[in-house]
Amino acid sequence: MKNKSYRSYPVPTADLVLDLIRSAPETDSKFLSIYDPYIRKAAVEPVYADDGCCCGTRLNEDLRQEMRITFVQSLVPLRRKLIRYLNGECVLVLIVPPPAL
Repeated sequence: MKNKSYRSYPVPTADLVLDLIRSAPETDSKFLSIYDPYIRKAAVEPVYADDGCCCGTRLNEDLRQEMRITFVQSLVPLRRKLIRYLNGECVLVLIVPPPAL
């Protein structure tokens, strides 16, 4: 039986991280496709009625787009940092989780 408090977080594959380091084409979109469901969920906000009661939720498309842009922009400094690790300033260890059953 699975532990109900366990949550699955998106983790890029080691190959995708290496593609980021090598600046392979389409790497940004691959990273975005991994994290897009998380971004979408984070961009959902409550909708309130006139009396102040929460009557549902809606996807804030503007917030979602801002988060996507910021995420893609953050891949550039991540790439630089990973390259510094590989140049001997630090040791880079990629931990690859076992595939989900």
